[in-house]
Amino acid sequence: MKIATEEEFRSFFEENLDRIVNYAFSIVQNRQEAEDIAVEALARAYASWSRIDGTAHRRAWVFRTTLNLGIDQLRKRKRSKTTPGINGALEDNPMRFQPITSDATGDLATNRAELIMALRRLPERQREAVTLHYLGGFGVAEVAELMGIGTETVKTHLARGMKVLRTEFGVEDQGEQP
Repeated sequence: MKIATEEEFRSFFEENLDRIVNYAFSIVQNRQEAEDIAVEALARAYASWSRIDGTAHRRAWVFRTTLNLGIDQLRKRKRSKTTPGINGALEDNPMRFQPITSDATGDLATNRAELIMALRRLPERQREAVTLHYLGGFGVAEVAELMGIGTETVKTHLARGMKVLRTEFGVEDQGEQP
């Protein structure tokens, strides 16, 4: 196995930092937290750089780490919002689940924590494909490259993952229109 040089990591860092920050932001909806998460994910990647094989695997590893750190941040935020306040009462939790209906006009960001938890319940490969594609903004071909699988397999993971999420959130599957 080839040991990565400082220059290889620096190049990776510069090429991917903005995308990692944007991905983290899509999870936590806070720019400062997103930047902190991105830096932490990249620091962990640097520490494990020689063990992560190949550029595509490195990118996937960093994005998976970013997702995990984002979920941890949401859990911390949720815990701090649901701990007893000064008066002993539970504070309102803005991340509380609101069922999504076909005529929903509310702020879907309030469903973010439930979405993240629903994603965590998906099988790993489906979760990875869905988060990279829908939250990370990667195209199907890019997701295939990051995951080291074919584009048809990515499409299968996306379809199955989205079917589970639609069922879980009570959204009817429209199916493909002819």
